Amino acid sequence: MSRTKSKRPKDEDYLALVAKDIKNTTLVSEMREERIIPTVLTSYNRATGVGGHPLGCVVLVHGPEQVGKSALAIAILESIRKFGRHPVHIWDSEFAAEKKWYGSISPGSGFKMTASLDEVASDIQSMIDNLQKGKTAGKIPADVGCGFLLDTLKELLPDSVLEKIKKEGPEKSYPIQALFVSNWVKSVIEDLYRSGSTMVIVLQERVKMNAKPFERDYNVTGGRSVQYANRMRARVYYARKVRVDEKKDGDVCGMECRYTIENNKIVGTTFERGIFFTANGKESGTPLGLDLVREAYHEAKYRGWVAASGKSVVISSGKKTLLKTKHGTAGALKVLKKDDEKLMTLVDALNKVKGKK
Repeated sequence: MSRTKSKRPKDEDYLALVAKDIKNTTLVSEMREERIIPTVLTSYNRATGVGGHPLGCVVLVHGPEQVGKSALAIAILESIRKFGRHPVHIWDSEFAAEKKWYGSISPGSGFKMTASLDEVASDIQSMIDNLQKGKTAGKIPADVGCGFLLDTLKELLPDSVLEKIKKEGPEKSYPIQALFVSNWVKSVIEDLYRSGSTMVIVLQERVKMNAKPFERDYNVTGGRSVQYANRMRARVYYARKVRVDEKKDGDVCGMECRYTIENNKIVGTTFERGIFFTANGKESGTPLGLDLVREAYHEAKYRGWVAASGKSVVISSGKKTLLKTKHGTAGALKVLKKDDEKLMTLVDALNKVKGKK
């Protein structure tokens, strides 16, 4: 039998095909419309570059242990519930609900403690299918989706991997886990977009040994699809204790958490900073959960709106004075906590101006 050789395309023809594929991919990306909702964090609204949080996509929150990843994820999810009118569902494999502050700010629409990725994948697909059926039947408004929070995929594993862990230990399961998670995220992305639903995934970081000077010194669990198929990635990288009235000997009243918005595919930026605060309820006027007063004040300070001279503090946006006090930072925070109107005026001003002005 004579064997026929397949013709290898000329280099210029091959490059033309690749260029055509790239062009088509770009067009599809540009056609993707994002619905943006504001969040309860003014720093997050500014750092994203679009004034809030995108719906209909996967968003990743990652960082080392005990820096506030779950707090940021819950803030995003609460915003989806509050401003997007979306029912939200939480799958918690790290038992973070045992923390008092977590329970205080959790929307509570749906909550499960689980370690099985099979169960989570089945639940999410079922909810999206029911949502689409309701929209088709006219029982659910077209702009309503769902909000999903997975905390964290390091523990959310397929049943087959859970069995492997029992036999061989957790280290042996990482490659298999990444493969399963990557394939699942790929399969669910389009369903999320079509239904207008958002999935927030919380991931742990592992220290990368012998990292080269130009490489990151950490790895993120969950596989490449989770890292690169998301529309936005937030990294919470630092946390420190905050004390009452900013005094060194004051009681600890919460945590200051610093983060960056990375890999932002909506506006093309790759690195923007932000700060948010949690509260343990020990400071007068600040309930358990997120300290939105301190967050708004420090965002105004970051933008250069706060002018301090001795004990005198003035917050102004352009020519408009938003707050004036002669009792320092602690006094400014007390005024904002007691006067809801002044706080909302500051928050509205911060959300209207995108960027550092």
